[in-house]
Amino acid sequence: MRNTIAAIFIAGIVACAHAQQGYNGPAKSFVAQFWRSIDRIDTLPDNKSRPALTRTEVKVAETHLRHAKTRDPRLDTTAMEVALARVQGRAGDFAESAATGAAATQSTTKFFTRFGEALVSPRGVNENSDWIALAERAVAEFETELDQFLRSPVDEKTVARYESRIAATVSEARRAIAANEQCMNGDVALGEAFRCAADSRKRFAYIRAAAKLYPRNAVVSDVLSFVEQKEAAMGSKEQIVAINAARQAQKVASNRLPPPVLRDVELEREFAQTFSISSPGYDVLKVHITARDWTIDRHPATGAILSRSHSGNIAVREASGKCFNFSFVIEQPYVGGTFAASKRGGAMGHGEMLCENV
Repeated sequence: MRNTIAAIFIAGIVACAHAQQGYNGPAKSFVAQFWRSIDRIDTLPDNKSRPALTRTEVKVAETHLRHAKTRDPRLDTTAMEVALARVQGRAGDFAESAATGAAATQSTTKFFTRFGEALVSPRGVNENSDWIALAERAVAEFETELDQFLRSPVDEKTVARYESRIAATVSEARRAIAANEQCMNGDVALGEAFRCAADSRKRFAYIRAAAKLYPRNAVVSDVLSFVEQKEAAMGSKEQIVAINAARQAQKVASNRLPPPVLRDVELEREFAQTFSISSPGYDVLKVHITARDWTIDRHPATGAILSRSHSGNIAVREASGKCFNFSFVIEQPYVGGTFAASKRGGAMGHGEMLCENV
């Protein structure tokens, strides 16, 4: 019914327009030019120039209608005004569409300029930071931004323009995930294992988001398959703790003093006394000398003797009852033609060891 009424209404306008073709009054020229503008608007090619050409031609039609009314105040301009309102509405639609497109381009560009930015913040500040929780918070923020973006008007051309850059970042993320896997499976402290796991989780989120944006990109799709396998194999925070604890226990169980290269009771006592003075709080359990002789340190210019040093490994027990392995160097300054008492020349910890393995 509504379509029938509209058809009758338009037919009436067309009839009025045809009736005005026989108009010979003082506004004849303006009437004719008005209807030529309307015809041009209706026949404009459907391309990117059409909105601008429509706006220009609408202004021309408005001018002709205004002059026609001025020239012949008794002229019936009903059909002309209806036709003008129709093309004005079309021009308005074009303007609204252009504004919407501009806003979509702006918001899309802003999104891709900052794409993944949420995943680098917040950062942990020390060993005690809960890296996994920080990563989960960053991922949640990033995925919220992605969902909001996908629900808003999107400029497809801008999306396409960023495709190669994001695909390259996805490839880099794959390499980083593989490195993080080696980190978690390697000889690292629990805090470092958490950092590596947290970094991978954030990269997983980045790759999943890229797959939503570019589902037909071969690079992104390939990396997504890789990620799904690695994410399933990573396990929970508790599993990471258990795996790391088992690895550390194995490391402690296999830790041993290196075999001595010589036995010298007096020299071993010298090592033990020097370590105890420089590192109180430990009980020295055993000394293994790891150098066959003293190393002489001479002045680089004169060759004069400055000191001598000797190297060994020491097993110690701390107050908690745990045992540790240290590399230790004693040094004796050369003063007045003789070597003075030993002092600490350097030390390096080699981690915990089982006391029964001393």
